[in-house]
Amino acid sequence: MDAFTRQLDEMESLMKRAKQYVADVRAGTQKGNAGVGRALMRALTNESQVDAAKLEELVSGSVKDTLMVTYLSTMCRTQIVLAEKIQHILASQQGENN
Repeated sequence: MDAFTRQLDEMESLMKRAKQYVADVRAGTQKGNAGVGRALMRALTNESQVDAAKLEELVSGSVKDTLMVTYLSTMCRTQIVLAEKIQHILASQQGENN
């Protein structure tokens, strides 16, 4: 999950840089570079567009999966602890009976 968050943060940072570059070029405060412009155009037009609802669904599904794995591992640990306690109680009762 941390790697996913880092990648999203990195992508957001790159998008902000690209947006600022385009804004500066349009405002005339920075000279545009045709190669950069073409690369941005290719990146924005060739990649399939993911709508916000679909992205939210993917992220939500990933979070749900992570929560489910965490829940199941906690349940397994709890079951092991209970089994150990029951075994200890049974062993101590068996020792009293002998």
